[in-house]
Amino acid sequence: MYLNRSIVVNFEPENRIVVFDPAARTKAAKEDFIQDFHSVISFNETLSEIGEETEFLVISKIDKLKTMLDDYLKAYK
Repeated sequence: MYLNRSIVVNFEPENRIVVFDPAARTKAAKEDFIQDFHSVISFNETLSEIGEETEFLVISKIDKLKTMLDDYLKAYK
């Protein structure tokens, strides 16, 4: 499997949002995504509460995304 763009996966009911971006290999690149997430959730109180309960991850390796998706499907299928 090969992806060359960013995708976002919402793992419900686990309260986990995962951004996959093959270019986000550095800590600074991952921090940019995290800052964007915090900017969005700080918009209002409701989003802030939801954001506090949500795990937000940025990954750049397709194998890790595939493993997460496989584990999710096993647990919730």
